[in-house]
Amino acid sequence: MSLSKALIAFVICVALTGCQLSPALEPKGAGQQFVGTVNLKTPNTRYEYVLFQHLNDRLEDNPNGEWVLSYSLSQSSRRSGIDRSGLAHRVIVSGSAKYTLTRVGEAKPVKTGSVESFVGYSSLASSVAEDASRRDAEKRLATILADKIVQELMLFSKDNGS
Repeated sequence: MSLSKALIAFVICVALTGCQLSPALEPKGAGQQFVGTVNLKTPNTRYEYVLFQHLNDRLEDNPNGEWVLSYSLSQSSRRSGIDRSGLAHRVIVSGSAKYTLTRVGEAKPVKTGSVESFVGYSSLASSVAEDASRRDAEKRLATILADKIVQELMLFSKDNGS
């Protein structure tokens, strides 16, 4: 049985090798159009700063770029894992980012979109540890949202022949 699974996995690997998959951020890749050409919105909050930093790592902010990427973030939290006494053992943090990609000098957006996700953290520790867990959850959430924005920009770039 395991030999047949190994053979199937080998056949799949061989088939995928010939399907011309290529990394989006390679030179001349689908997402390369936006690397170093996007002016990112200046962050105002810690949460926005984390998103900005991750977008900057992936897109390389350029204040003189030909594109402007603006975004607005929202975030909410709710208690989860509530026991019989009403004590919440976990907190779920949900967030969304609405973004707009505009060419410099043009008023009409080229691409708009919205991404969302959620993360959780334990709320059973001391107040200091819970605060650190909350900040870590916000950082993870902002990173996920930034990754989703970059992914959508890459798909947009590929769909538009760039």
